[in-house]
Amino acid sequence: GVEVNQQTEIGILLALPGLVATMALSPWVIHIFYTPEFAAAATVLAWMVLGVFGRVISWPLGYVMLALGAARWYAATEAIFVCLQAAAMFWLVRQYGVIGAAYAFALSYFAYVVAMLWTSRVLIGFRWAASVHRLLLVATVLVVASMLCSLLLPAPSQQLAGGLLACAASALSIRGLALRLGSEHRLVRWLHRIPGHQWIIPR
Repeated sequence: GVEVNQQTEIGILLALPGLVATMALSPWVIHIFYTPEFAAAATVLAWMVLGVFGRVISWPLGYVMLALGAARWYAATEAIFVCLQAAAMFWLVRQYGVIGAAYAFALSYFAYVVAMLWTSRVLIGFRWAASVHRLLLVATVLVVASMLCSLLLPAPSQQLAGGLLACAASALSIRGLALRLGSEHRLVRWLHRIPGHQWIIPR
């Protein structure tokens, strides 16, 4: 259980800056790499990133079954997840078009997190530690805020708010990784050379 909690924290900290930056700046990214006709894809990208966030959270939970050698549990949960995702995709695409596929991706991974948490609790009595709950809360707030920024704000405000959110997510991740790796780790020692590091990285 301790290892799963640690992997969950590290996974969130590593993925969070990229997820927030991609989410918050998705219209700008689409505008740079594609033609204006692809502008609507920014909404699809935002929902897809939300699903990836769920995937990051659920990924360490899958190792509980693998570590126990519970092949039947693993096969059953994966089969149910695939069927759920396919059903959600079929229904939501018919209802909403292409954006429905992104809705289905995000919804299915939310359901997958809930299912994997329940399965892990049944098999080994696993629960997320308090530190994981705190990190999940902050990370979820940043991801949701960046999504709202992407979907609701006009271009100039969106870029400014998105950049600030990406900076906040990066600072959180750097600090969190430094705390978990320890001051003697070579990466942390290198980060201590950056001017202003004392505002982010504890000694």
